Amino acid sequence: MNPGDLRHRIAIQTYTSAKDPNGGENGSWATTTTVWGAIETLTGKKLELARQIDDEATVQLRIRFCGTAGVSSYTVDNRFMFGTRILWPILVVNEHERNIVLQILCKEKRGAYDV
Repeated sequence: MNPGDLRHRIAIQTYTSAKDPNGGENGSWATTTTVWGAIETLTGKKLELARQIDDEATVQLRIRFCGTAGVSSYTVDNRFMFGTRILWPILVVNEHERNIVLQILCKEKRGAYDV
């Protein structure tokens, strides 16, 4: 991987919830870490291949594998923020199972979209 390709600052967020006194649930997204990554808007053949996995797939992220946290740290239960764009992961792949690069296939949702 060329380090120059990792030029986008991506925030990785997790959802936390708590019960309120009335038995309801309040939750919010919090940034757990911020990493450098590459964002590719899928077009053409890559888009068609991604849509075989999920028909809403539009974006692919590439980030470095985190040795301490590992793949379990970045799952489909997270969401990724790039500026004001919210990217919801569909599939997290450890590229060539070498623990160097993670490819994350995402769909972008605009507007208010919670869990």
